[in-house]
Amino acid sequence: MDRPAILTLVDNTGNSHEVVLTAIRGTSAELSIGGVAVTHPVADIAAMWFGDFTLLWRPPTGSVVSLAVGSRGPAVAWLRNSLAAIDERYASENPQSSVFDAELDELVRSFQRDHRLDIDGVAGQQTQIIINSQLAVEGTPRLSAPRLALD
Repeated sequence: MDRPAILTLVDNTGNSHEVVLTAIRGTSAELSIGGVAVTHPVADIAAMWFGDFTLLWRPPTGSVVSLAVGSRGPAVAWLRNSLAAIDERYASENPQSSVFDAELDELVRSFQRDHRLDIDGVAGQQTQIIINSQLAVEGTPRLSAPRLALD
């Protein structure tokens, strides 16, 4: 999901350690351990990681709310406008609406299908994170660094 995460790593003695994954560059990962930046091979980290993590993400609307048919309000307006900003294929015929209707349900399902998410028509955390990533909002923390154009 291209976001920093707190990983729980287990060392050879069985002790758990929480580290912040801040970047992945090729076969190396950058971690913050107690505020100290270190780099380790991804393979070494994978050997100590058993899948426990906390994704560091803040919803653009301020609170984590799953949106589905019947939802209303500014979060629905954000969803509708964000989908349209990503690709005109996801643009609504009613762009000013703040009601999650059948049309928006189909647009969300289309977005989910295109991005290999569970196709349920619910704009939950995963769908919102991917939308937010696609928007490339400035200041959003990412694991990957933007590529610079070379002259």
